[in-house]
Amino acid sequence: MIVCRLEDCLRDAGVALTKGGREAQLAPTVLFHNEESGKLGVREEITPAEWVKVLFDMPQPGKVREATLLWFVNQPPGDSDALWTILVNGHKITHQTRVARLLTGGWDRCTVPGRFLKAGRNEVVFAGYGWLYLDADTWLRPKAPPFSGGDMSETTAAGAGAGGHSLRSFDGGRTWHSNVFGPNRDRSGEYLVRLRAMGRPVAGSLTSPVADLGDPENAGQIAPVMDIRSCRLDAHQAAPNGTSVAFEMRSGSTPAFDPKSWSAWQPAMKLERPGRFVQWRATLSSKRLDATPAISRVTLKPEVKVVQPAEDCRIAHWDRPELAHSSYAFTWMEPNPRAQRLVKQYRLEEVIAQGKSDLDRLCLLRDWCWKQWFGWQNRDYPFCASWDPFEILDTVKNNWGFGMCTHWSALYTACAGALGYHARMLVIDHHCLNEVWVDDLGKWILMDSAGDNNFIWEIEGQPINALELHEAVRLGHGDRLTQRLWRAPWMPKLPNVISGPKPVYGSNEYICKPLESSAQIYCRFGICLRNDYLVNPLPVEEVHGTHHYHWNGFLWWTDAPNPKYPEHSLQTQRPADFYWTLGRVRAYLQQTRRAGVLEVRLEHAMPNFSHYEVKRSPAILGTDGETWERAEACLDWPLTQGANRLEVRAVSTFRRAGPTTAIELIIA
Repeated sequence: MIVCRLEDCLRDAGVALTKGGREAQLAPTVLFHNEESGKLGVREEITPAEWVKVLFDMPQPGKVREATLLWFVNQPPGDSDALWTILVNGHKITHQTRVARLLTGGWDRCTVPGRFLKAGRNEVVFAGYGWLYLDADTWLRPKAPPFSGGDMSETTAAGAGAGGHSLRSFDGGRTWHSNVFGPNRDRSGEYLVRLRAMGRPVAGSLTSPVADLGDPENAGQIAPVMDIRSCRLDAHQAAPNGTSVAFEMRSGSTPAFDPKSWSAWQPAMKLERPGRFVQWRATLSSKRLDATPAISRVTLKPEVKVVQPAEDCRIAHWDRPELAHSSYAFTWMEPNPRAQRLVKQYRLEEVIAQGKSDLDRLCLLRDWCWKQWFGWQNRDYPFCASWDPFEILDTVKNNWGFGMCTHWSALYTACAGALGYHARMLVIDHHCLNEVWVDDLGKWILMDSAGDNNFIWEIEGQPINALELHEAVRLGHGDRLTQRLWRAPWMPKLPNVISGPKPVYGSNEYICKPLESSAQIYCRFGICLRNDYLVNPLPVEEVHGTHHYHWNGFLWWTDAPNPKYPEHSLQTQRPADFYWTLGRVRAYLQQTRRAGVLEVRLEHAMPNFSHYEVKRSPAILGTDGETWERAEACLDWPLTQGANRLEVRAVSTFRRAGPTTAIELIIA
């Protein structure tokens, strides 16, 4: 029997785990929205004569305890004495803007009692005094990743088109018009207004990791030749009236899904004659906002007959890295002429040449990016470049515009990617930096190249990522944090440290103790789910950093199912959604019907995968055992008496090889 841990399952934003991760339910809140807001449009004033109406479709009946109405105001200069008048389905709410209520973001909010809301179309009217921003990007919607859960509300699925859920009145609410926005009343679009209801979404899905029926306990054993007759799925489930749970299963002969060797999803609780590898998916649905189904204790029970036992050998060594997967698709930059140009024009190979490890080389690249310009200079050159590194460097070096943390981060991401490394942009509270995968460490770590912040964060000398820093601060362990940075003697004193910098013996690096405030900005963090903006400029949050965060395309970390920052759709509590494995290879062994021969099946986590390479000792005919040889995902491994060693690695289309996975078997 295989017990499936729900914490390991991929899940979209419509599913939340309860009871310490032992039970899955529909999420306790759902966000209704009509726009994605990649590009901030015009600001429109609300007056006693000029009102705004925004429509939200809530398809399910059922009681909603309350909701939070959110609207983007960017950053008001301070607390306002002006009163907003908001009508929710005719019910009046009087609201006064308070900066503290914005939670360091640009979203004002008020509580809407559940009794004000209804199934079907809901009207929210802004009257009196205030202002709203128009989304100038309604024509562009980010591609929904397969597990995103980004549109659980069905509001955007209503098909109303640009301007279909936002209206404007010029006579105090007597008549209403759509697509009459902007200074000349000739623009279409949607206002940046969202509604997070304390209720359940329409549906959510949970997808299991692939289960290996040849090694059901995941103990690292060689699978025998076997006859798999069936595999049954059992689960504890509860489905109140108006809710349902639907299970599907599929199987195949490879450790990762491949349409050439796997069956399609099929509604089932039992598979007959499945392949060695099995996966299940559960879709939780509800027709009511106030009801949810639940599942727990999911198990797989295979019926297997051993036809031929595994080879009698001793496993001396077997690297078995865990390949964590994200629920959200990430788009990686592929090799392209612009990446080649970036490397050659700016001699990036020379920039990192002195590094003795990947971490050294990535730090050298960080310091090079940091030295390309100094400071924002936004008052002198008020133009904000895109995330294209060529535009950034041309703009800042020729004083056609300014560069800020967003641009340092975008430049570093593109340069690292062009060199074959794996980097991404990270957004925190009023700052932008990077996380980069380091093979030497087997993890993602923070890398900050912006302004006076060119450093990496550490705990007890070990580089850390944003979640580790966030948890250290949240749990009161901020005193364990340090910063490791490159610092020339002529540079001014750091403004954000309380001690140091202390030189590291034998290097040009320094250790600093940071101010508490520099760690507190990790109270929230999110990632852009792609790093290919060297070739694809959109979608992004355009002129990011000049306004508060409004784009609905970032994936944000949340500490609770009911998020503290409720204005964004894509939020997760699952660490692997942020910190999935890269570059590693996992090998699965199985006895064949030929004596002394094992079948090896390989699974990789290499972005832009090109091929596998192997080395075998003793060498097989036609190889020398010392040179890496190209290999397929399934290969035979003839064993001889004594020690048998197999090494395998994945190679990307950037010609960068990942870490080696090694297996050593002893045949007596």
